Amino acid sequence: MLPWTANEDSSRTSFWPRVREFAVPASMIETATARRLAGDWAGACAAAGFDIDLTLRAVARDHGRDLMSRLRADLRALAPDLLRWHMPRIAPDGLLRPGLTLTLARYEAADGPVHLVARTAPAWADSGQRISLALWSRSSHDAVHHPHPRPNRRFRLDLHRHLWDAGRVGELWERSGAGGVLGRSGGGEFPGLSPAGEALERAAAGEPGQWSADGEPRQWSVPGGPWSAAGEPQQWPVPGGPRRWSAPGDPPRQDAAGGFWQGAGPGDPQQWPGSGELTWEWFDGGRASSSGAASLAPLPDGCAVDRWAAEARILLGAEGRSAGRVLVRCGGRQRLVWVVGPHRAVPVPCDGPLPLPPVLPDAATWILPDLELLRTGAIEADRLHPLVAEALVPGHAATGPPPIPDRPGRPHTVECRGARHRIGLVDGVLAPLDHDPDEIRREELLVALTGTPLPCLQAIDEAHRRPHCLDGVRERLAHGDLTGALAVVEGLLGPEALLRPGPLREALEAAAHQRITYGLFRTGMTGPGPAWYRPTPNGRRPRDHRTRPRRATPR
Repeated sequence: MLPWTANEDSSRTSFWPRVREFAVPASMIETATARRLAGDWAGACAAAGFDIDLTLRAVARDHGRDLMSRLRADLRALAPDLLRWHMPRIAPDGLLRPGLTLTLARYEAADGPVHLVARTAPAWADSGQRISLALWSRSSHDAVHHPHPRPNRRFRLDLHRHLWDAGRVGELWERSGAGGVLGRSGGGEFPGLSPAGEALERAAAGEPGQWSADGEPRQWSVPGGPWSAAGEPQQWPVPGGPRRWSAPGDPPRQDAAGGFWQGAGPGDPQQWPGSGELTWEWFDGGRASSSGAASLAPLPDGCAVDRWAAEARILLGAEGRSAGRVLVRCGGRQRLVWVVGPHRAVPVPCDGPLPLPPVLPDAATWILPDLELLRTGAIEADRLHPLVAEALVPGHAATGPPPIPDRPGRPHTVECRGARHRIGLVDGVLAPLDHDPDEIRREELLVALTGTPLPCLQAIDEAHRRPHCLDGVRERLAHGDLTGALAVVEGLLGPEALLRPGPLREALEAAAHQRITYGLFRTGMTGPGPAWYRPTPNGRRPRDHRTRPRRATPR
């Protein structure tokens, strides 16, 4: 899922490796996986930083034992660490998208559908990057203090169970379009692309196999492509293409980078042979406009265009429809409308207001970030989530254990008055090893009198205030890995160290205060306003509500 940045030229190959390194640490994956395989789904959620806001007994009482059984099966299949890996994130730090309610599964019930949802806290209370699991229905009164308690139409994973269900991760290869995206990585070649990372010949009928430097097709995978060598539209003899165009102007075409343009003329097909193909239109402010085709800009990099047709049909099929419009949001204010038909696709009148169509899920709109990282060689398969690596790189075998960081307490060398001295942990604190205690006491007294201390003492003081690992500690704290951050600090300064005033201490204190804020948000004791005055979902007051206090005295 693509995170948005202020500038459109953001490099995901430099952004996502940091997210993959700090957002879901290896210790979290290992612990959550062990508990999940042991059948402890609640323990796995706790290890992955999830709060559980549901009880199976209450679900059975409110919605029946059948729904409870289906919910329990999904919770046992849930890999919370995998869900955290694929959760929507925002730039520039790759934090979880705040204030989001995301559907994981949907269950039909007598009083309406019931959603298993994952919620993220609002931005002011997102310390720890914790996620909560809950049930939502139109009749529920829970999460009234959450800024967006209803499931989001754009961010949903009920149609993408392979992103959180450990038993369906094998679908990731097909649903992510890995065969057409993966290129050459530092670890070897992947199917679908040449060693240089260029697209090989497409197998689908009517798609270009080779492209020229200016984006024009040179060779088509089947005879009779829609354009001539000069790029002019011509008759399309293959099934599914337009037989005639309404006016001069190019039909939509794709360049080597995967961008789509629409011709400057009205150029919409007048006749279609009726084979179930799809077309698309420009969507602007709730109104589809074919006249705005001339100003249609290329699609941004990272769009999974090859999967949009199949994903649009999956979306419509989930709603019990075989045809209709599907809205695609592809960055900024650029939107497209796919027109899907069971037997054919034709342009629709675009002059009137357009009813709100279903939105293509964000997970289906963009290329999986892990695919682009593998294609560009920005990440090795060993650094991916094990389930993701197994699905995207079939037959991949780990080359060995991850590199072992510096052993905690290992002495460091410092240039001290023309000699190389050591500093290391002594009785749980960082101390100089090549100076006797009397000399250290004299130097500490000199420092108290505003003198210049020994270089060894200067290095120890700098490690307490602004260590070289400060950026890594801040990254871990930002992503909620408090255990990992403290392990780094204790490995450098020792478990008995007393932090001195400085950026390191300020970062740890800020993280502690933010965890308190998150706890207050969870209890409803702080936030944009108290929860008691908010209207109920159905607009009615509960039967036990009294407008005035009860003043009658019991006899």
